[in-house]
Amino acid sequence: MEKFKKASNEYWENTWRQELATQSTMEYLQVQHPVVDNPHNLWKSTRPRQHEGERAEIKARLLTGTFILHSNAMKYNTSEVSATCKLRGVDDETREHILGRCSAISQLREEKVTRLKAILSDDNKFTTITQDFDMLIQMIIDCTHSSLNNLVVLSTEQETDIEKWSQAYCERLSRTELK
Repeated sequence: MEKFKKASNEYWENTWRQELATQSTMEYLQVQHPVVDNPHNLWKSTRPRQHEGERAEIKARLLTGTFILHSNAMKYNTSEVSATCKLRGVDDETREHILGRCSAISQLREEKVTRLKAILSDDNKFTTITQDFDMLIQMIIDCTHSSLNNLVVLSTEQETDIEKWSQAYCERLSRTELK
């Protein structure tokens, strides 16, 4: 049984790593190790309740780059679709733009980022994250990613709380602002 589990882990870890290497939309995803019997923090943090499952689904789509934003629709739609953000009409509507740059939702973002500060309970960690745009986006999309490990050490409880916070943030964006 142990040989099978090891072989299964190796197979799925290699499969995921190959997929991550070829899919730029999955740049923010951290493959958990071991892969088998170790769900991603996104799923570990989600209780089996309908609203939490729906939030997790939205977040998973943002995490994997399959959430349909205007920039995605433009690539795959045969009719005329603009990639421009419909809220301000200035920049392309990408997940990075919606999560961290769109000025039309800056008030909502500021309210939600205040909650992140409370979760981190350390002004230095918070400042480190919020002063680096890519780090903030990585924290929102997948706070367990190895790119954050050297800069910000999080407890398991903080990872869970950040995941729940970011799911609520992503769900709020999709429900109210992106329709």
